[in-house]
Amino acid sequence: AVARTHDGGFLVGDVLQEVNGAIVNEPEDVARLTATMKPGEQVRVKVLHLGSNRTETVKVTLGQVDSSEQQKALKVVEAHHLNMEMQKREEQQPQGSLFQTGARHGFD
Repeated sequence: AVARTHDGGFLVGDVLQEVNGAIVNEPEDVARLTATMKPGEQVRVKVLHLGSNRTETVKVTLGQVDSSEQQKALKVVEAHHLNMEMQKREEQQPQGSLFQTGARHGFD
């Protein structure tokens, strides 16, 4: 049997592994992946039920969050995009150490 609360929600200890096929690694990922969706939209989530150690993919309907929580989620999305952009820039930087010519480095 699926461990659900009386209102159809999940139990403490259940782990969201995917939202619409996108892998969830951190709790913030759920906010990032659903931040642009509207209440009433259906999404597919893959859930690991720790008590039974099995996974299940189910459709859930998104609920309403208050505006302060939505703003937090949007900030997470913005921060994620900024982080990704910074990582791309770092990957484009030349690798290695700075070695200044003309200075004495103790090499003969």
